[in-house]
Amino acid sequence: MPSSLTGRTPRPAPVLWLFALSLFAAEGRAEGYFDPRAFDIDNPTQQPVDLSQFDTPGGQLPGSYHVDIVLNLTHQATRDVTFVRIGNRLEPQFTPAELAELGVNVAGLPLLRDLPPDTPVAPLADYIPDASTQFDFARQRLTLSVPQVALRNTARGTVPPERWDNGVPALLANYNVTGQKATSRESGAPPANSYYLNLLSGANWGAWRLRNYSTYMTDSESSDDGSYRRRWDTLRTWLQRDVPALQSALVIGDGATSSDIFDSVPFRGLLLASADDMLPDSRRGFAPVVRGIARSNARVTIRQNGNVIDQRYVPPGAFVIDDLYPTSSGGTLAVTVTEADGSEQHFTQAFAAVPMMQREGRLNYEGVAGAYRSNYGNYRPGFGQVTLRYGFPHAVTGYGGLLVAEDYQSALLGVGLGLGYAGSVSLDAAQARTTLPARFTREPQRGAAFRLQYNKVVELTNTSLTLAATRYASQGYFTFADAADIHDRQNDDGGWLSSHNRRSRLQVNLNQPLGKGGGSLYLSAYQQQYWGTGGYERNLNVGYSTTFRRISLSLSYAWVQSVSSPDDDDDDNDNRQTDDRQFSLTVQVPLDGWLPGAYASYSATTDAARHHSQQVGLNGSALEDGNLSYTLQAGYDNQYGGSSGLATVDYRSTYGEAGLGYNYDSSGSRANYRLQGSAVATPYGAALGQPVGETLALVHTPGAGGVKIRNNIGVHTDPRGYLVAPYLAPYRENRLVLDTTTLPENTDLPMATQTVVPTKGAVVLAEFATHLGYRVVVTLMRDGRPLPFGAVATLAGDPSVTGIVGDGGELYLSGVPPEAEIVVKWGNGAQQMCRARLTLPHEDQGAPVRSVQAACR
Repeated sequence: MPSSLTGRTPRPAPVLWLFALSLFAAEGRAEGYFDPRAFDIDNPTQQPVDLSQFDTPGGQLPGSYHVDIVLNLTHQATRDVTFVRIGNRLEPQFTPAELAELGVNVAGLPLLRDLPPDTPVAPLADYIPDASTQFDFARQRLTLSVPQVALRNTARGTVPPERWDNGVPALLANYNVTGQKATSRESGAPPANSYYLNLLSGANWGAWRLRNYSTYMTDSESSDDGSYRRRWDTLRTWLQRDVPALQSALVIGDGATSSDIFDSVPFRGLLLASADDMLPDSRRGFAPVVRGIARSNARVTIRQNGNVIDQRYVPPGAFVIDDLYPTSSGGTLAVTVTEADGSEQHFTQAFAAVPMMQREGRLNYEGVAGAYRSNYGNYRPGFGQVTLRYGFPHAVTGYGGLLVAEDYQSALLGVGLGLGYAGSVSLDAAQARTTLPARFTREPQRGAAFRLQYNKVVELTNTSLTLAATRYASQGYFTFADAADIHDRQNDDGGWLSSHNRRSRLQVNLNQPLGKGGGSLYLSAYQQQYWGTGGYERNLNVGYSTTFRRISLSLSYAWVQSVSSPDDDDDDNDNRQTDDRQFSLTVQVPLDGWLPGAYASYSATTDAARHHSQQVGLNGSALEDGNLSYTLQAGYDNQYGGSSGLATVDYRSTYGEAGLGYNYDSSGSRANYRLQGSAVATPYGAALGQPVGETLALVHTPGAGGVKIRNNIGVHTDPRGYLVAPYLAPYRENRLVLDTTTLPENTDLPMATQTVVPTKGAVVLAEFATHLGYRVVVTLMRDGRPLPFGAVATLAGDPSVTGIVGDGGELYLSGVPPEAEIVVKWGNGAQQMCRARLTLPHEDQGAPVRSVQAACR
């Protein structure tokens, strides 16, 4: 092409011809070669940097790198891994214990099983046949390929018990303090003050968790002279720990049995039970087993409601998929098997699950030995209880239980069946023998109870129906809790309870979505009848809710029919029933365009007695993190004398939550406050925090205060660098992510993310390394000349602070103290290293990055 300036076709310069020839010449070499002196072409006397370690693809410096570990295309962990140079490449170094955490079957590999668990091994292929590793340095990603035969057969999402963290020794408390001052409109009535403390405290040591739940209350409302009534109640004290080998939990002390088979009862004693939360999500709940046959290496795709819920590859022959994630209580699975030649097989599998259903091969158990813990008196009979549930093939679950006490014995046997398109059902029968107090009867009472539960999801309309019915065949059937209450209350209404026990119970729930934008309907109905009464307890709730252009609307109707309370003086009163019907409307309108984070609400309620009430309110949140919330409300009630009002404000901070409120109505006014939070103390530090769940983390960023943790409102590190991350999921990977935009000046965080896997109730320590110091650009000179390009510099005393020398001897480091020493290397020889001392100038105190020159000797 002619030049636009000269009109002539340009000829290549001689240097370009030489470059082209060098490319052809390079083909004759075994490997490509780059002369490092090209970095210093303008300074030919400079000693070149030794780049031999970078000659091969992926070649980098050996050491520790924070990498994502991917095993057979599945992300396993993100953590520090030590890399060593073997031959001309870096190889990851693992211990047998670390390989076991990743799912390797160490016990089945001869070269690994006899090694001490903490022995570093590399390369991986020398210990696991046909294994390979690939380190993507640019993405900090380590990919491991391990044959399936060398891995444990585990369900998807399994976090190996070797990774479970019992946490650190800790003392902890969760508290909720409320107080109120009430003023009555009645003449001469003194103000009524009340205070309430709800306290859950405990201690952790290894796998053991000690907990105590207590309350304290002071109240002047019930006294005529304004004096306080004080009361301290210890509600529960218990010691618990995991038993990973049994996938179970052990509880010693106060607790309550589950309500899956028998009704739940409080106890003081010992409980050992299956802990389903130890299972991966793909093993929890109920999901069907999908079976089929593949003619070749095939892809199996499973859909529900048109959505792909699972896809995997299977070898030729019969396949079994038994680790589907539970997506709903029922429906139809569409299975497609795509063969290697592109041909497809299609089949469907309907399923449904009632609460009793277990996955095929899953055993769920509970065993209790102890004494009944009474809520009323001193009747505390000793008892033992065992329940079992087991999942058989073909969607069949068998279950049963046995309960033996001093004055009570009961046995139950049942079966749960998956009926495919017809839904699922469980049926069980229980027999009980009860010895009541002699003042009521001298003969043991015997009776039977029959229970049916049914569940069905109609996929065409997305209708969900559940039904539960119990029939007590004779008046002699009592539950254990009913029998204990009769013994406890034999001096008051125990006689009424002994002759008015339950006769039947029926509950129905129906949910019906009405399509996109159409909202949804729900119906919940409940009916219960007692022996010795002619009436029923009934409860009916029907509702509709929808959203239109972000405006939400809900309508509901409730009907409650109740049997009168026992009255020993008037037997006719036992058959009297009361009805209550209520209709309500609620509307919520967002106000983002006018007031960010706020919405207006309106609600109205009316009942059969023509009692009407209305409320209009404003709710919202404020501040950058949304940690200030408020409510303003005004109302009118035609039964209680007119208007009412309410105002509340709540603030969530690093140290806890606080709230103030004021409300008034026709009876008077009330001012109240609320303080909620937690305190955690460990050998590694202590902190105050917001209310916590069972499992939490103590995060530490040494010397860095005010650092925010993501996904937690109002939670920052305190001035010492501590914060409490309040809600973690036990036996699951929990990612703790710090917001680096909130780091203090002159503080760097090399790693802003940690993954922890706590056990239930653990306080895990998440220590984040911080570089406290200045950001510095250093120009390094040696004998009057810049250091070689590519030389590696490290801060003496802190090898994690490192950098690479650029062109002209420039080096960028962060976390540098005012006085520091830097070690620089550009090869393996004794003459290919030097040290430089830095003294940062005080006049650059406010500069984000400081510049300084230093001689390297």
